[in-house]
Amino acid sequence: MEASEYFQQLVDRTVSLVVDDAEAAAMGRSLGFPVTLFDEYSFSETQERPALLVITQTASIPRLHALWGKAAAPFCHLALAKFDGSSASLSYALQRLLSADAAAALSQRADTYEQMLSCQDLEITTTAGVLHCHLRDELEIPNPGDEIQPGWLYSIAEFFEASVVNLEEERSSFWVEGDFACEGLIYLCNSAELKARFAPQLDDVLHRVATAGATLHFTDNRIDRLRVGGQDMTESFLALLSGLERESAVTELGIGCSKFGTPMEGGRNVVLHKSELGVYIGIGKGLHIPHIDFVSRNAQLRYLPTPSSA
Repeated sequence: MEASEYFQQLVDRTVSLVVDDAEAAAMGRSLGFPVTLFDEYSFSETQERPALLVITQTASIPRLHALWGKAAAPFCHLALAKFDGSSASLSYALQRLLSADAAAALSQRADTYEQMLSCQDLEITTTAGVLHCHLRDELEIPNPGDEIQPGWLYSIAEFFEASVVNLEEERSSFWVEGDFACEGLIYLCNSAELKARFAPQLDDVLHRVATAGATLHFTDNRIDRLRVGGQDMTESFLALLSGLERESAVTELGIGCSKFGTPMEGGRNVVLHKSELGVYIGIGKGLHIPHIDFVSRNAQLRYLPTPSSA
């Protein structure tokens, strides 16, 4: 089905809200959704209406991943448990999601992908200076389309943003160099073990960035300086990642395409924050370290076109 149709049904509360927690079920019903518990919903069967699967419990994450290639019903997921699955964040995320102008975001997303695919470099300007992003001829794009097909695990946030990733290799799609300022940070953990190991330090950095902002310097596609407020946190931050996965190498560049009708609470670790109009820079693949996004709502973009051949 078309993403535009899905989001209209979401606004109309005709999407099935599938939840893994009784408190989330009560919250969904209070918002007017037809609600079903994860244990009672059959994704293997074609359903009358699409679903939004809301994950608030870390134990449900493997069950979500197991739906890849198997689900017959089209659905998107809001996997808050990978970020912050608390009831307060759930209420905040649902209200924020329902306040979005999805049609405008989808249009902006299509335009953004068109510009990205027709340029060679991006200049991203923030208060810290300019971050240069060099694009390769072929880009890894997780989901450039505007359809929701059964068997795919669509994060609902991906329809509010345009992104390219370096998954195959460290520079398979792009590399960055220069300076970047951000006002927010979010991070994703795919397991309880990963969250237990990294959450204490990352929660501290998240709240510091939300309060005082941060500046980063990138050399050869890696973070080599991080200042939060007036404090240099480079050594402690890089030590947290040392020897793991790709350490501080940039794995994702994203452009937020959505306006939301509710205020952003920057101190929350909620996936929709990176969908806000602006730019985010991501590190980590979420396997051995969390995937961490540095989010700037005030970044200015300049697309530098590919030189035409003579």
